[in-house]
Amino acid sequence: MNDIIHVADQVAARFAHWLLGLCILIGPAAADTWVLTTDSRLGFVATVEGEPAAVQFTGFDVRPAIDASGAPVGFDVSVDLRTVDSGDPELDDTLRATPWFDTQTHPQARFRSRAVGVRSGGGFRVQGDLSLNGVERTLEIPFTWRSTSTGVEMDGTVAIDRHQFGIGPDAEDAVAGEVTVSFALAWRLP
Repeated sequence: MNDIIHVADQVAARFAHWLLGLCILIGPAAADTWVLTTDSRLGFVATVEGEPAAVQFTGFDVRPAIDASGAPVGFDVSVDLRTVDSGDPELDDTLRATPWFDTQTHPQARFRSRAVGVRSGGGFRVQGDLSLNGVERTLEIPFTWRSTSTGVEMDGTVAIDRHQFGIGPDAEDAVAGEVTVSFALAWRLP
């Protein structure tokens, strides 16, 4: 029985990969028609007074560029910082204001890739420029990319120093400088 399930899984994965390749061959805009699923997540964890505090963004878009084999070759990411959601409306208002995200002046964060490569230990890495709070810095982000029977999934994490983007006070007595950004994304093929 396990052999049958294993073979079925392999057939489904090959079909999904073939379908993905077919969508790519239909035209260069095929990935633009993918639908980012509602269960996709993008957020960060900051250390506040020694405890982790998780925050999500509810408004973001991630547009992948893929090659003929279905492998990722680029990304364009935009995040509406006004959609910050910690589960605490008062904290969310604080994060939207100066000295944090200052969404009145900088309502959006943007990441544009410059290169995508395969990591030696498996998975991929993307190098690109993150524009946040009016400051642009180069980041390298490790991630996984998986074809599924209905589309593609991607996840990863990267640590950034909020000070490099002028976010928050310089003192780290309440909030640590290092913040871990994480994402779990899924696209459904049209």
